[in-house]
Amino acid sequence: MYVPYCSNCRKEIELDAKFCSGCGKKVKVEQEEDEIIETDEPVVEMRPITEPEPMESDGSRIGGRDSGEWLEKTVENIFKNANFQTTTQATVPIIDEDSKSFKVDVLADDGKHMIFVECKDYVEPQQKSLWEFIGQLKAFRERQNRRVIGVLAVSKRSDDRFKDWRKKLEQEDSVLFDGSMIESFEAKRADLGNNTDFYNYLANYLNIDVKKSGQEDKAVKYRVRFNFRTIEPREYIGGKYDPLVILSDIEKKLPSHIKRAYYQQDKNSPQIFADYFFNYDDVNLAKVEKKGFLARLLSNDPYDELLEKDLERVKDVIKKTYGISKDKQDKIEHTVAREGRD
Repeated sequence: MYVPYCSNCRKEIELDAKFCSGCGKKVKVEQEEDEIIETDEPVVEMRPITEPEPMESDGSRIGGRDSGEWLEKTVENIFKNANFQTTTQATVPIIDEDSKSFKVDVLADDGKHMIFVECKDYVEPQQKSLWEFIGQLKAFRERQNRRVIGVLAVSKRSDDRFKDWRKKLEQEDSVLFDGSMIESFEAKRADLGNNTDFYNYLANYLNIDVKKSGQEDKAVKYRVRFNFRTIEPREYIGGKYDPLVILSDIEKKLPSHIKRAYYQQDKNSPQIFADYFFNYDDVNLAKVEKKGFLARLLSNDPYDELLEKDLERVKDVIKKTYGISKDKQDKIEHTVAREGRD
């Protein structure tokens, strides 16, 4: 039996696929009726399917369980223990005619950076995994407006063959978590004993700038998830239906202290979940109407008052943006989580 691979990013693709789900490039079958088709576009290479290598127990890899899910959970816990918010198996759409998508094993978020994690529980390093990871990372970055750091996590312990991988990943603003490094992170967290110090340790490895004591901004951050519906794709006029276009139109009308962090679309409906960060500092408080001492004492947190006004502003922008459902039953809902001071 044979399976096609994209020659651009090395990802397996379906036989009838028009676009590669790994890099989004259009593909064509290399052979057709025993003749070579000349094309500048990435071609589909036919390779035989090989059975997975047997699990080994000689200590060259961590884990050794039958399922790779344990590796995702282990890496997710590393980021959770560094105060990152995490999501597993997030669906990311690919910008192409067929609206294909792929799954991200782990997404970690510290409010300013996103960490894109792909986990590979392999006995031996596979070059195809490296190119697949880079292709999907680039596709994900196209839909973000802040720094996205890539992490390729593998269960294989330190290996000389990883030297070239590390160099290539560094060029892509990414790092490799091999089995030895994962074990080292787990031990370091236990040694440090608190999440803040572990965040600083992990951030250094990921090349994230960490502010020193006394340099913190006096700021408050809220993360708000909006839940709303777009019109049906067949009703969209003026180009190809793409939720990202609608979200970009919304963001252009928002003030600079409100930034989109992440979004996801329901597979079976035009329902969208979009997360936004609302960032406030003491300068913003000047916009709140001044009150007497007793009134301030009895009133809500001034940052909460700013948030309430901005929530209405964002909802109004969403309602007036083309592509959003006008059906009265399709309400715009939201949930708020206060992140605290930076």
